Amino acid sequence: MEFLKKKITKVDTDLEKSRGRVVSLSNEVNKNKTTTEERFTKTDSEITQLKVDVSKIREQLEYPARSEINNLKTDINKINESLQRHPDKWNDIVKNQVTESLNEVNGNISEVQNSIKETQEQAAEHPDKEHRRNKVILYKYVNESDLQRADDIEKKLTFHFAYSC
Repeated sequence: MEFLKKKITKVDTDLEKSRGRVVSLSNEVNKNKTTTEERFTKTDSEITQLKVDVSKIREQLEYPARSEINNLKTDINKINESLQRHPDKWNDIVKNQVTESLNEVNGNISEVQNSIKETQEQAAEHPDKEHRRNKVILYKYVNESDLQRADDIEKKLTFHFAYSC
């Protein structure tokens, strides 16, 4: 029996030690649980704050864009109303611009045609001048000793034209 008492005492001691370990582990688990909960709470609050910050930034970015879009829509509506009130004026403006452009082009075409005509005249004149410049007049004189009369001199006088082409 004594043996059993020793065993029981030893088991009781081991149980006490185990209870102490369980209590210390339980305390550590509770401490870790509390720390983890605090971290989750802190992270949740940071996420909430980030959502608020992102919303503010989005509003700051979207407001000017919305404002610009609304201003553009307003301007487009005003232009459309103006065009509906004065449709003929727009057509007249375009017509006048096209007419002015065509007149300028016609003027330029006339200048080019005149320039071409002058160049053609100059080009035609140049060969004519060359042709005239290359004309050579040769006179053939007969000796007076060979001629008997002055009339014969006139008759025997001949003109030769040489053309070089």
